[in-house]
Parts: sequence; structure tokens; C-alpha cells
Amino acid sequence: MSNDCGFSFEHVRTITGVTHTASNLFKNEKVLIKGRKGLTPIFRFVGKYSVGSGGDYFVDIDNINIYNDTNDFLVSAVLNPAPGSCFKSNTDIKVVIKNNGTSFQTNIPVHAEFGGIITPSVKFSAIETDTLFPGQSDTITLGQLSTTDFGAIDYKIYTDFKNEDNRSNDTIMATAFSTEPVMIFPDDTIVCKFECTNLFALGSGNHSWSDGQATILISACPTETGIYWVAASDANNCPDTAYQRLKVVLPPTVTTADDSACKGAFGTLSASGALSYDWGSFGTNKKMSDNPAITTAYTVIGTNAYGCKDTGTATIYVKDLPMASASNDSVCEGKTATLIASGGLWYNWGVHGNNPFINVNATKTTKYPVEVIGANGCKTVVFATAAVRQKPAIIVNNPVVCIGTSALLNASGGVTYNWGTYGTQSSVNIPNVMSNLSIPLTVTDQFACTNSTNALVTVKQGAPLNLKDVTMCKGATASITANTYVIGAIYDWGILGTGQTKSISPLVSTTYNVTATDPNGCDTKGQVKVTVKEKLLVKIDELPFTVCDNIRTLNLTAQPNGGYFSGVNVSFATFYPKIGQIGSHKIYYTYTEENSIGCNGSDSFEIVVKNCKISSIQSMENVESIKLAPNPFNTQFKVSLNLKNQSNYSFTLIDVIGHVIDRKVQDLNSGENEIYFSTQDLPAGAYYLNVTSGEESIHLPLIKE
Repeated sequence: MSNDCGFSFEHVRTITGVTHTASNLFKNEKVLIKGRKGLTPIFRFVGKYSVGSGGDYFVDIDNINIYNDTNDFLVSAVLNPAPGSCFKSNTDIKVVIKNNGTSFQTNIPVHAEFGGIITPSVKFSAIETDTLFPGQSDTITLGQLSTTDFGAIDYKIYTDFKNEDNRSNDTIMATAFSTEPVMIFPDDTIVCKFECTNLFALGSGNHSWSDGQATILISACPTETGIYWVAASDANNCPDTAYQRLKVVLPPTVTTADDSACKGAFGTLSASGALSYDWGSFGTNKKMSDNPAITTAYTVIGTNAYGCKDTGTATIYVKDLPMASASNDSVCEGKTATLIASGGLWYNWGVHGNNPFINVNATKTTKYPVEVIGANGCKTVVFATAAVRQKPAIIVNNPVVCIGTSALLNASGGVTYNWGTYGTQSSVNIPNVMSNLSIPLTVTDQFACTNSTNALVTVKQGAPLNLKDVTMCKGATASITANTYVIGAIYDWGILGTGQTKSISPLVSTTYNVTATDPNGCDTKGQVKVTVKEKLLVKIDELPFTVCDNIRTLNLTAQPNGGYFSGVNVSFATFYPKIGQIGSHKIYYTYTEENSIGCNGSDSFEIVVKNCKISSIQSMENVESIKLAPNPFNTQFKVSLNLKNQSNYSFTLIDVIGHVIDRKVQDLNSGENEIYFSTQDLPAGAYYLNVTSGEESIHLPLIKE
């Protein structure tokens, strides 16, 4: 084709001819020439044969029609979302593109804009890559429309071909509706059989459930596993349906096992048939233990893997303890005591046998535990006391007299005295003693216990000079004496003067020289050594401030050892609370070192005897409850107190003869308190714990195994 009047030509198209023999066989060829609008073209046809064609060729041209093609592309239809239709989010945008022109084309741009409730608006673009011939249509997808908003969406979809001749029909504008979805909550439900569950329809309105209910919230009570659905429509009358699978599972079958226990002991209950268990305050284990005071039923809730529950009941049957008691016996040292237990079917005195009674030879007051067993097999421990009264401690002066003089014998420690032929008084006088004497003495105390000894009378022959060294404490006054046992002897102490006895108060150890002269003028020289010591500190060992009146005896000790105790209801080294009755008592201790002058001292301790029956703690107003555990104990035990108010408490552990083993004094808070005693080194046996606060106290028994 030439645009310059034939001076130059531009190749437009190569046409492959049709081999024919009939002159009327033609091939129509349409040649599209673009970009020549307004020009007058000149066409030239040049024939060319191909190699091997075998000869001449002819080009026959019937006619040439020259005309202008039109480009007209339009969106003929919107398939999705169709105008006025309801659609759900994530929907594909599909449109139909049509070639309404006279020319064929490819790569036709198509655009879509969506607004309305979509803010800001979104735009999609695509290219129709297929060749569209005149009158031909094609469906293309512009993309996927996603929105979380519900309601009317306005859209415009149009073609945008660059050389299009007619744009008046390129665009479709319409409105579609984004459907508000309906959902069922919860989205996965397991229902226990014979129970119901709530289903909630979230979104849209006009709800209609598969079981006929028509509310947002329904109670679903399926009897078997199945599907529940709800249909709904939104404000634009766009419908939606949600589905929910309800799985129906069977509840567990809880089986329980009862138990029986003696009062004060623990019983154990068990449950089975479920995955987990709830005994309330007794825990969530398969088994639980408790020590109820009376027969008690307990409820357990069993739950399976799906949360379905079943309830069971188990009972701890409480058996009564035997009504046990034991009688005591009091004997003198060396005698046999008989202890008797009652109230049971069987008895266990430990190494002492299994009879209701036992005979024991105790060397000191001892408590004996006996386990009393009833017909129902329940056991309790009571104590019988063999009170051993010690032999009276005899004190005799054992005088030293000169030959031919009388000897006055004095004895103490008892109520009655037997000197044999010398009489039955505490003091006897033996005249004209000519030789050493050994006199048998038997002493009986107020408990009819006896003890025997020999009282000695020593006879001196006079000269030689008899001197005795003195041991004394600093600050004391002592006497030193010289004696020849010769009547009329004269004694010369040098700077101290004359006389048989002299009073001295040295501050340091000193040796004094003395000369004794008998009536015959014979002298005997000697020395008295006086040793001066520091004065001793006398102290009563630790005692409880209060004791209960059911304690028979409380042993007393002090430092230094060797003194004597006194006071009301104090005998030798024993205080008798029971005899002393309730009230305050003063205990005195006096120590005098033998053969030492002025080496003495005293101490006192005030102790209160109270009525504190073991079976009750009501007298302690601040105590809600008190418990010892374990009892019997082994290496330790715990005192648990529940107090109304904060207060100071003293805890004194004593053995059955009154020895203080341990003492703790603590400030305790209101509510639960725990005090621990370590008892690993204690011997097995019976003990008492004295609990004191102010003027109140209680006395609790314990057993060390």
C-alpha cells in the first residue's frame, strides 16, 4: 500500500492464494489497516510463486471493497455479583465482555470499582487476552471481592479500549448486597445425654432453627448426635444458614466403696467409673480420708473426659471406743503393786502380759499404759499408776563422846523410831559410854514405809589433841576448836587468845596454831587449817509455773546437789500437787555443804496447782480447739491451736514423775497456730503437755512409742 501516490509502497499482508481450476473459486481476504484514517491509499498486488510450484501462476482479483471498521467493546452482563443480588464475602467478580464492533481485537482492558459500604472504594482491573471477533462474547474474572461490611455495595464495571469508537455503552452501574452471615455459638459443642446446651445465633435476623424454635438463643436438648441449623435473613432480605454439630455423650457411672473406722481414726473412701473426682473440701483424688466423730455420708462428683458428671455417695461408719478404765496402786519401795484394767474384751499391757490385771515391782512411781480392745476391734489406751513411796531417808547425829560420858542420839526422817532396847523416841540418851557402839535403828514414815540403819557412838580417849580443819566460805564466821578430851585442859591460840574454841572470819585460807595443856600441864601442839572458798550460788532447777491437780508427784532438783527441799506438801525432793490442792505453793531449797561453814544458801519457787481436767478445754476461754498429732508419737509431735485472739502461751513437756523435758514460750496469733516438739531422744513412755496462758492451763497426755 502507498500513501504517497505510488512513489513508495509498504507491505501490508501476504496472502496465500488458492490453487484452483475453476475460475469462479475465490478466497475472501480481509485486510485490516490501522492508523490510515483520512488518507487515500493506493494498493498494489504482487504475485509470487513458491519454489517447486511447477510453473506459472495467476492472480485473479474479483473485487476490492475498502471500508472503515469500528471498535466497540462493552460489558454486556455482570454475572457475579449480579445487580440487585445478595452475595457473600470472598466472591469472584465475573463479567461478560462483548465485541460490538466490526473489527476483531485482543487485550481489551476491563475495570471494576466498588463503593457504597466499602470505604474507601476498591478497584479491580483485568485484560481480556482472548481475541474477540465481531459479535463474540467472553466471561472473565476480575478478582475476588472481600469485605467484612454488610449492606448495599454500589459498583461500576466498564471496558477501557484505547481506540474505541463508541464509549456510550461501555459501562454497567448497579447495586448488590453483601449478606450479613449468621453463625452459631459455640462453634463446637458436646452435650451430655439428658442435659441441654444453649445455642446462640450471632448475626442477621428472622431466625428459624431446625427444631422449630425462632429466637436468637435456644436451649438444645438432643438425645443423639446430630446437626442443628439456623436460617436467617438480614435487613436487605439476604438469606444465610449456619450449621452446628452436637455430639451427645453418655455421663459416667460413679461407683463408691464405704469404710468403717474407730472413733478418732481415719476411714478411707474410694470412687470409680469416672476420669476425675470432686469430694468437695476433701480433695479431687480417687480416694479421700477423714476422721468424723459420727457416722457420716460423703458426696463425690465424677466427671468423664467430656465433662459429663455423675454423683455418688460413700459412708464412713464410726465405731465407738471401749469404755476403758484402769485402777492405780500405791506401795512402798520394794513391794509389789497390782494394777487392774476394765471395759474391754482384750487387754495389752505390752511386756507385762494380756490379763486384765498385772503385778509389777517398780523402783519408782511409774505409769503403765494398757491398750483396751473392745468387741468391735476398736482400741483405746489408758494408764494405771504404780505409786512407789521411797524409803524414809534417815538422818542420825552419830555422836562422839568422851569415855564414860553419855551419848545423845538424834534421828529424823520418819514418824516412828525403834532403837531396840534404847526406846522408840526420835532422841535417846545412852549414859556412861565406855566403848564405841553400833545401835540398830528402824524408821517408819507416814506411809508405813520403813528403812533401817545403825547409829554410831564413838568414844574418845582424851589426849592426844584433837583438831579439825575447817572449810568455810568467804564472809562467814567459823569456830575452830581444840580438844584433848581432858577435863580442865587449857588451849592457847596465840594472837587469838586462850580458850578451846575461837571465832574466826578470814578472807583467805589461813593456818592457826594451838597449844593444849591438860591439868597435868602437858602440852600438845597442833594446827588447824582453815580453807576459805567462794560462796556458792544456790538455784532450784526449772519447774513449770503451773501444774494440774491430777499430777500425783513432781520431782524437785536444784544446784548444787545435796541440799534439801521444804515447804507445804514437800517431802524430801518431791512436791505432791494432789495433796496440796488448788492454789499457790512456795517450794524452798536449802543447801549446806557438809563440813563447810557458811557454805550454804537457799532458793524458792512459787508454783500454782490448778484444776485442769484432761477431758475439757472449756476453762481456756481463748481456745477454740487444741489437738496433739500424732499421738502416740515417735520423733516429734505437733500442737495445733485455734485461738480467738492473739496471746502468749507456755508449753511445758513433763514426764510422769514431774521432770521438765522441754519448754516453749511463744506469742501466738488468732486463728490456727502450730508448735512442734522434737522428741527423738526421749525414751518410750507416757508424758504430759502443760499449756498455760495467764491464769489458765490445761494438761494433755501423750505416749511416746
